[in-house]
Amino acid sequence: MEKSTVFMQKEPLWQKDFIIISLISLFTFIGFQMLLPTLPVYVKDLGGSDTSAGLVVGIFTISAILIRSFTGQALDVYGRKGIFLAGMIIFTACALAYIWFLLNSNAG
Repeated sequence: MEKSTVFMQKEPLWQKDFIIISLISLFTFIGFQMLLPTLPVYVKDLGGSDTSAGLVVGIFTISAILIRSFTGQALDVYGRKGIFLAGMIIFTACALAYIWFLLNSNAG
């Protein structure tokens, strides 16, 4: 039996697409990590108790953990590019909706 070895030319890792995806992921991660410590302060500012602030942070964390398992399965089924694009569209829509509501609540 003859063993054949295939030599493939490796593409460099640091390409334009890799850098763009890495930066988008970094800024998304930073956004979520900035939200987590300010979430209980926001709940308390709205009149919530320590218990409700803890519940909000707990529910946020548990939902993030649970959705990741479904997202992983969807990545395998539907492909990474489509899921990543859909996530970024939803994330951007939420950020724009927040700005819109913030501007409209102060206008009146």
